[in-house]
Amino acid sequence: MNGWPQETIPNEDRLFLRVHKNLLVGGQLVPGVFREQHGAMSTDWERFSTAQESRARAARPTENGIVALVAGGVRSVPSLRVVHEPDQIHKNRAHTNVHGLTEGEPQAKTERRLKLYEMFHEWELQPEGV
Repeated sequence: MNGWPQETIPNEDRLFLRVHKNLLVGGQLVPGVFREQHGAMSTDWERFSTAQESRARAARPTENGIVALVAGGVRSVPSLRVVHEPDQIHKNRAHTNVHGLTEGEPQAKTERRLKLYEMFHEWELQPEGV
C-alpha cells in the first residue's frame, strides 16, 4: 500500500490548529479563527505531530500560533466530523480535517464556531509578538 492509512482518531486525542496572528483581534483569539479552507478546517492529530511540528509547516511559522482541540469535543458539536486524512503530497501523516463547519444556515455556522471557541483554554504555542 502506498502512503499512510486513514485511521480513527480516539475522542480523547487532541487536534492542533494553526492560527495566524492576523486572524486575532487585539491579540486575542476570536470565534472567527475556526474556519474552513478548501472545504474543511485543517488540523494535525497529536498522535503523529507535535505543536512545534504543526507550526513549522506554516509558510511563516513564527507568525502562527497553535491551539489544541479535543477530538471528542469537536465531534460533540452538531454537524462536525473529524476525519484523519494523511497528506501524502506534503508528507504530513498527522493531517486531519474537520468537516461541516460551514454547512447549513448562518446561525448554525456561528453557533459551531462559538462552541469551538468555548473549548479553547490556552495556547499551545503563541504567535511571536502577540
